[in-house]
Amino acid sequence: RSTPGESERDFRVRLQQEAREQRDARVATLRAKYAPKVQSLQLKLQQANDRIAREQGEASADKLQTAVSMGSAIFGALFGKKKLSSTNISRMGTAARGVGRLQKSSGDVARAEESAEQVQARLAALTEEVEDQVTKFDEGFDAQREPLETVTLKPKAGTLHVHAVGLAWMPWRETPEGRRPAWSA
Repeated sequence: RSTPGESERDFRVRLQQEAREQRDARVATLRAKYAPKVQSLQLKLQQANDRIAREQGEASADKLQTAVSMGSAIFGALFGKKKLSSTNISRMGTAARGVGRLQKSSGDVARAEESAEQVQARLAALTEEVEDQVTKFDEGFDAQREPLETVTLKPKAGTLHVHAVGLAWMPWRETPEGRRPAWSA
């Protein structure tokens, strides 16, 4: 409803402001509703990234240890006194186990990265869902394009209340030309 004497422009501006305030309240409610889910996914993503870093560190250490074991085994076999001694065979076995650990570590890194990607995808989907709903709120109402209907209200006898009555007296006198106010003569 417009107020008496309010211009159409002012009325539309007031409607637009009220619509914006209602939209902002709905958006705040929506974001509060989804906040726990978003925080949970962000925590899971952080944990997944921490796991990636830990697994990469372990893989790096395994890679170095395997390289040292292989180098030691090869160096011992090439430059040692006995080519197929029990020490050299033991070193080769240790190097082979290191290769197995290295493959396992690489698999752990890949699984950790895959887990982080899944959490990231879920977080992106949830964020997109929230933004889609916010966009729907934006499309709801535009006061500048809404058609307005002018309605004239006539007062009913039962709704009128007279608070004051006044009486005014204006002195006049009769002149040959007709009646004139006393102050004009």
